[in-house]
Amino acid sequence: MSFSAILRNTAALLLVTLIATGFAQDKKEPAYGNLPDFSATESRGSVSWKIHHSGSKLRVDPSPAGATIWAPEEDKVYRLFLFHERTTCIVMKTAQAKMMRSPLQVVYGPNTTRTASTAKEVVDGHTCTVLDGVTSLPHGKVNSKIWAADDLKGVPLRIDLYTDAGKVTAIYRDVVVGTPEPGLFTLPSKCIPPEKAGQLAPGSGPLPSQSSVDQKAPDQKP
Repeated sequence: MSFSAILRNTAALLLVTLIATGFAQDKKEPAYGNLPDFSATESRGSVSWKIHHSGSKLRVDPSPAGATIWAPEEDKVYRLFLFHERTTCIVMKTAQAKMMRSPLQVVYGPNTTRTASTAKEVVDGHTCTVLDGVTSLPHGKVNSKIWAADDLKGVPLRIDLYTDAGKVTAIYRDVVVGTPEPGLFTLPSKCIPPEKAGQLAPGSGPLPSQSSVDQKAPDQKP
């Protein structure tokens, strides 16, 4: 891994740790503000995955074998392990998840104010309103810049997050505005707590512990 890649991963990991320890949904504010339902491909560097936003929920598919559904208004995070025989689900409180997969969770979170500038910029052929974001946390503030596509109901095409360790950039492509397939947010009939994550799934071996999953930075392949 190159030195620049190490710096990017370190910045992302520091940001995730900072936010995860102080991020909680304010029940008075809607999750993700006025962001419309949509699906897209989120990329950071050479790593990409699908994301799906529906109402107050966000699903991130970092690999064909697993996905995470964030439900901040329920104060729950669902980790899905996709096996051939069945889907296994681990459910936990938001604070237990210890990491956030997408910058969307930061810049459209309840602790962020977004201010539109007068500037308009074109990203990937779309005219975008440029927003300056400030996320307030117990440990300090995280600044951000958002390029929201005017013709895609404000869906961001780029997000920059700024930390003391550096900048984290996310690019969004293949945007489809509209409610994603409901089945993407259908949960198994039973979800287990993190302390039972070591139990066996048929033919798969033991499930990885949540701590081992969370050690990976968002820029790294899960």
